[in-house]
Amino acid sequence: MARNRVDRSNKGAARSARDDDERPWPASAGLHHDEVRWHPAVEHRVMGEGMPRGWIQALGLSLTLTILGPPARSEEFTDPSTGFSVTVPAGFALRPPRKDPNHEILVDIVSLTGQPPVAGRSHALCAAGFRRNPEGAVASQAELNALPALKRRVAEARTVLAGQGLETETVDAIESSAFAGFEIVSIPNSGPDHRTIRIHMAIMDRVIGRTDVVCATTKQALPSALPVFRAIRDGTRPPTR
Repeated sequence: MARNRVDRSNKGAARSARDDDERPWPASAGLHHDEVRWHPAVEHRVMGEGMPRGWIQALGLSLTLTILGPPARSEEFTDPSTGFSVTVPAGFALRPPRKDPNHEILVDIVSLTGQPPVAGRSHALCAAGFRRNPEGAVASQAELNALPALKRRVAEARTVLAGQGLETETVDAIESSAFAGFEIVSIPNSGPDHRTIRIHMAIMDRVIGRTDVVCATTKQALPSALPVFRAIRDGTRPPTR
């Protein structure tokens, strides 16, 4: 899947962002701002003790990376009731699918080799999930893909993350006509060794709902981990029904 640094697009697909105040994008609109939450259970697993409970509640993404049972034998999972599927590269395994308060379905992903390293105390590297939009909430994919809508969602994401104690380091567009997507890399503002931790989030919005992948690793490992995170992202597909 093609991707593009946001600030290189003449069409303004949402600019690459460092944590500064240069982006006047409005934060008042966007998709379900009052519904965007993260599950708080992962705060100590990812960040260690002392992390504020609030920072994990943003973007409708869940980092509940609790390990439940043995890894799935297959490197691919397809939910028979919805068609939601996740395929992971060799060297990774899928945990049994589960639901959480913010997702219709959620799948945890572990590295069998220990690479990329997982930040904090969690054993799972990533979580991939889906939450369905209420029927009629979004008129069309073109509406989601439009530049103003994308800018609003990026601005909203930055605002919500900042309010939850996550400093936005970069924002990148994910170029696709099939969904409106962007990636955010964030740094926790507190917690043990918080400046050495990076949270990578891929958000992909379709009319049917939001698919998201969240991964946690170290600052040093992030450059080499990005291709892995993007392979997992590209192997995560929304429900077909």
